[in-house]
Amino acid sequence: MDSKEQSTIPVYTIDADALMVMFDPDEALFRGHVGLWGRSESEIEVGRVVSHVEVLNEIRKDSRKGQDLYEWAHGHKHIFKDYDWECEARVIKMMSPKLRGFVDGGKIKPTNADPWLIAQAKCLGLTLVSQEKPTLGTGAIIQKIPNVCADPIFKVECINLVGMIRKEGWRFT
Repeated sequence: MDSKEQSTIPVYTIDADALMVMFDPDEALFRGHVGLWGRSESEIEVGRVVSHVEVLNEIRKDSRKGQDLYEWAHGHKHIFKDYDWECEARVIKMMSPKLRGFVDGGKIKPTNADPWLIAQAKCLGLTLVSQEKPTLGTGAIIQKIPNVCADPIFKVECINLVGMIRKEGWRFT
């Protein structure tokens, strides 16, 4: 997207749902943890946390994601990395035979950033941060990000925001 330079190699790629939690004033995770948003945003600013341009495409001001997130995301377009067509397309092609509904997005999503986010994580060796919970059972019609990440073909680490806080060893008063 932007050519703004970042000072650190990315470690995490973040899904829209995790960003939504960070912008939700009623979210219990961030309520009472002064400094958590600041710490998260500083990790984003130095380039340790990125996302995919498809996630930016999902963030609309008229959706449940909210005006504040929309304005923040469009003011920080540099964190939403453009397609790596060669590598990401290869990863998504590996998903297609087994995970057609996940790749196509079914009829429930207007855009489908999830396959691109997993492909970005796989191609760059990043940990994916998502608030999605895995579906149970092997015959699930709608696969979730954690299910696909855990597939032996992809082997992408997937954690939620609490997992990122723990992994980073952040402490708040």
